[in-house]
Amino acid sequence: MKKLKIAILTEIIDYHSGSRAPLQIAKYLAKLQKITVYAYDHQKDPKVIADLKKNGVTTILITTPKIPPVSRYLAAFNLTQKLRSHSPNVILFAGTLTSFLAAKLTTIPIIRIYMGTQLDAYLEKVFPQKITFLDKLLNFLANCYIFATNLITYRLSDKIVAISHYAASEGKKLYGRAVDKVIYLASDLAPTTGHKLPATNYRQEIAILAVSRITPYKGFHLIIDALKKIGTTPKITLTIIGSQPRKNYLDYLQKEGQSLAKIIVNASDQTLAQNYQSCDFYVTCDQNLYFGLPICEAATFAKPTIALDYGAANELIIHGKTGYIAKNQRALIYYLGKLTNNPQLVQKLGKEAKKYTFAKFNWQKIVKDYQEVIDK
Repeated sequence: MKKLKIAILTEIIDYHSGSRAPLQIAKYLAKLQKITVYAYDHQKDPKVIADLKKNGVTTILITTPKIPPVSRYLAAFNLTQKLRSHSPNVILFAGTLTSFLAAKLTTIPIIRIYMGTQLDAYLEKVFPQKITFLDKLLNFLANCYIFATNLITYRLSDKIVAISHYAASEGKKLYGRAVDKVIYLASDLAPTTGHKLPATNYRQEIAILAVSRITPYKGFHLIIDALKKIGTTPKITLTIIGSQPRKNYLDYLQKEGQSLAKIIVNASDQTLAQNYQSCDFYVTCDQNLYFGLPICEAATFAKPTIALDYGAANELIIHGKTGYIAKNQRALIYYLGKLTNNPQLVQKLGKEAKKYTFAKFNWQKIVKDYQEVIDK
C-alpha cells in the first residue's frame, strides 16, 4: 500500500510542555506513513530534529523574515508555498491562526488536534499581585482574541480530533461543533532501571514530583501550600520540573518553596526519566488539565498520581485504584498525607496505574485511531 504524505503543522520544535504532543504523534505515525513536520525556525532544538529524523520524520523549518510589522505574515506566505510545493494528502494542525490560514490557502484537508482553549492567560502575568480593574479589562480583551482565533481554526477545520473527552466537551460548548474523534496521547519515556520502595510502612524521606510549564494555572503553589500543612515527618522533597517559566511565578515558587522544593528548568528527557524513576508519586494541580501527559509518564514508571479535580483528571486516574482525585485543597492535603505515610499503598497504586495506562494510553491504538480519521 502506498504511504500517505501527511504534514504536521506546529509552531516550534521542542519536546517541552504542549509542543511535545504533535511531535510524538509525528514519530509514531511515521511507522506507517510519510510524515513531514512544519514549524518556524525561531525556536528549535537540534537534538529534537535529530530524534525526529532517526524516527523517519522529515522536518521543514519555515524562515521568519526579520521585518517586525509583517514578519509573521511573510513567514505564513513561505509556509503556504512550501505546503503547495510538497502537496501532502492531509494536514494535522496544532499551531496558531496565521499558520492555519496559510494552510487553508492550499485547500489541502486540515485535521485540527484540539488540545483545549486556555482563557485568562493575561492574568498569568499578574500573579501573585492583586488584580486591578485594568488587569481585568485587558484580560477580557485577551480572552476575546483567544476565543476568536480558536473559533476560526476550530470551525474551518475539515475534521477535529480532541485529546480527551473533557477537551471534546469544551470544544462543542465553546464553538458549537462536535469533534470527529477523541484520541488520547501516551508516554514515550521508558524506565531504564528498577526502583522499588522498601517493604515497610515507614520511610524517612519521601520524594514527590510535579512536571509542567512553570506558570500559575499549573498550580505548583497549591502543592507547596498543601505540603507545608502535612508535617515534616517523614521528610518531604518536592521536585518541580518545568519549562518556559514566568519569572514572577518562578521567583514566587522559589520564595515559598525554600528548602521544601527543588526546581529544574528545561530538563532533558533523561533527567525527566530519572526523576520519574526515583520519585515516590506524582502530584498535579493543573487547572487546565486537558490531558495531562505527565500523569501517563509517571504511571509508565509505576508511580501513582494525586490530582486536584480539574479537567480530564477522571479520564486518567481511577480514584482509589491508580491514584487519588482531590475535590478541594483540604482533600489534597489528606491524600498527600495518606501516601507519604504508606509506601506499601504507593506501590500498590503504582502497579495498577502502570497496568491501566498501558492498556488505555498506548501508541499502537493512537496510530490506528488517527489512521481511521485520516482515511474517512
